[in-house]
Amino acid sequence: KTELFLSNISWKFTTNKKFILLFLFAFVFLFACEDEETPPTDNDDTGIPPDNDVEEVISFTQTISGQVLLENQPEHSNALIYLAGIERGVSSDAFGGYVIQFADSDSVYTGELTLYYFLEDYDLDSAFIWMQDGMVKLDTMDVDSSGELPLKELRQIIRVQGWTDKAEYQRGESILVTLRFTNMSDRTLHLQMGNTNTDIGNFFLVRSDGNTTFSFFPGDIVFAEFNALLSPGEFHEGQVNERIPEGRNILGTYVPLPLTEYVVATSFSLEEREKTMPEELGRRRRFMWLDNNEWYKLNRGPLPKHDFVPNKFELAIIRIIE
Repeated sequence: KTELFLSNISWKFTTNKKFILLFLFAFVFLFACEDEETPPTDNDDTGIPPDNDVEEVISFTQTISGQVLLENQPEHSNALIYLAGIERGVSSDAFGGYVIQFADSDSVYTGELTLYYFLEDYDLDSAFIWMQDGMVKLDTMDVDSSGELPLKELRQIIRVQGWTDKAEYQRGESILVTLRFTNMSDRTLHLQMGNTNTDIGNFFLVRSDGNTTFSFFPGDIVFAEFNALLSPGEFHEGQVNERIPEGRNILGTYVPLPLTEYVVATSFSLEEREKTMPEELGRRRRFMWLDNNEWYKLNRGPLPKHDFVPNKFELAIIRIIE
């Protein structure tokens, strides 16, 4: 019996000893983990500070830029990027790039402004910016965090081409002008030409250096109108035979036609475009702006072009000689 009692004690001690060792090991392990616990922070489980600790950083810039690409063109100059409300614009370069810079004097402007992308022969497009005290807010509306505007790709709606029977003329000499208008869009266009007795409008000469002081209107302007409906892909072509003017009366003074190069241009309108044209880009507003020679201070595209309005017309260039 004594041996059995001692055997039971030994078994119980051995069993308890294993239990005690396991308990001590677990206690030490938990205590060590508690000592190594990450110090408390203000972050939540995501590691991102709570919203009430975040200070919103609002950035502004005085320079914005972008790019505009023109359908069917080997280069992309001459697009007008016009900021309505401020009446300020820039012209795209050969790669379609443009930059608009604001000055401290623009601090009077605050609010949403519309940026128009315009050429006479292309569909109109727009973008939006937010200005605060003359500074453009970044990462807002169409301006990204670096001051870039989205790429614009403009679709050509009409192609205007012109030819003459030769390249050089003398004052008073006869000139044969051919003009073609091709509908490049997917809709019917209503071509209009006012105050003309021809089917190509009143063609005139614009100095190819961009100086419109000597613009001449051969022939008589009449109160008649020419209209043509052009289906997609259809073109209208016409000719007129006129004489190169000898000169022109300017403010009561007769001025001989200067001996230089001229673009042989015409004037027309597209009815649906005139109806939907924003007021800021209306014809009267455009010409008032151009009369101040602002357009000629901008980057200019390669000739031929008709400088009264931004365009990619393919017009004839002639030279007046002795």
